[in-house]
Amino acid sequence: MVIGLTGKYCSGKSSIAEEFEKRGFYVIEVDKLGHAALNIKKTEIKETFGSIVIINEEVNRRALGKIVFRSSKKRDQLEKIVHPVMVHEVEEILKKHQGKNILIDAAILARMGLHKFCDAVIWVTAPFLKRLDMALYRDNRGVFFALSRMFSQRKLKSNLTKKHVDTYIIDNTGDLNSLSDKVESILKTINSRK
Repeated sequence: MVIGLTGKYCSGKSSIAEEFEKRGFYVIEVDKLGHAALNIKKTEIKETFGSIVIINEEVNRRALGKIVFRSSKKRDQLEKIVHPVMVHEVEEILKKHQGKNILIDAAILARMGLHKFCDAVIWVTAPFLKRLDMALYRDNRGVFFALSRMFSQRKLKSNLTKKHVDTYIIDNTGDLNSLSDKVESILKTINSRK
């Protein structure tokens, strides 16, 4: 079984991914694949965004982030460069682990077209202030950075995958115990519909 996990910035996807890992799922962290894709496509990124994003012969994610999170056009340019690499890598991992339970953890799962590999998708929601608090604690990069990341994902919605695959919602408003219970409940529902 392949489940997609998606949701907005700092909604709690990592905590939910850990719950799936505890239940024997192999977790594909698409963000990490993106980090590798940046250096695979380093030359094209340098040509597109300038040498300012290259430090010590590697793509500096912070410098690149400042550019792409301020402009949807620049973000689209970056996505056209790295997303094909990332999607290909997800496909290779799925082939390698065929027959296993797999979780694809990707904030922009639908935009990347990764939902087409999934038997079900889970959308994670959390209240705005909880997300902001988590962003300030986790990333320690200030309110402006957190708000700009949140703003850049304003168009992400749970209904983007519904017409293609069963989509479930986890409301991350409680503690870790309630999150674990919610994961267990959704897994039972998904298994009962197989």
